[in-house]
Amino acid sequence: MATDKLKQIKSICNIARSELKKRPFDTKRDQARTLAFINDIDRILATLDRRAVKKYYGYTNDLPPELPAEEQKEINEKGIDIARETLNRRRNR
Repeated sequence: MATDKLKQIKSICNIARSELKKRPFDTKRDQARTLAFINDIDRILATLDRRAVKKYYGYTNDLPPELPAEEQKEINEKGIDIARETLNRRRNR
């Protein structure tokens, strides 16, 4: 619920910032002060938003189990032999 309110305040800040770009104040000093105030609010909301929302990622092991070194060596040698044969066939066309 608190994050919804923070999002609403942030959207109001964005709207106010865009409206100031469309219709600026008469004096640059007032416009700068107002933009600084809005940016300060936005910066505070950014720090609060990170603290309020905690994300937890579950760990899953998607890697296959490791094979013994000799089996892996045989698989690698077969793959290398297939690649060599393919290259030789292409070269000898």
